[in-house]
Amino acid sequence: TTPAPSATPTTSAAIKEEEEHEEELPEEDVGPEEASMKTAERTTLKPTQRFLWESYKTILEVTKNNPKLLSIYHDTARKTMSWCVALQRKNEFRRLCDILATHLTSARKIADSYVEQGLPLPGHLLDLNSPDALQATLETRFAQYSSAAELEMWQSAYTSMSAVWTLMAK
Repeated sequence: TTPAPSATPTTSAAIKEEEEHEEELPEEDVGPEEASMKTAERTTLKPTQRFLWESYKTILEVTKNNPKLLSIYHDTARKTMSWCVALQRKNEFRRLCDILATHLTSARKIADSYVEQGLPLPGHLLDLNSPDALQATLETRFAQYSSAAELEMWQSAYTSMSAVWTLMAK
């Protein structure tokens, strides 16, 4: 006989993804009624949290290089940080930091390629040297630092301050 297919993910990537999204509950003794309530609460909040996280990531991805949507990008980044702190979502915060770093690096590379060619930066691309973009980016990085400190993620706090130093040096 062949084994019945399981409903659980079988690939290591899918298993790892499930483990990363599992909610950590405090180890405490609870009665059966409280345990079932916590289980029900966990199953109803988890999909909502996942949807909100995916929505935040999508907004950041869509608005990342558009100077007209700069305020939406940075407001979303700060709201995402607040959400991570409020729910103690350290994995998502770490991913958010990686996303923001990637977006900043990408914007810098694009701008540098135009400068190297002696071309002006087109109006539809983000110019990190503009006062508005620089101010918004610095505010977001300081919010990232503050959120990392609240979550006690010291490496992320250090990285955000390194990004501020890099922004100010250029």
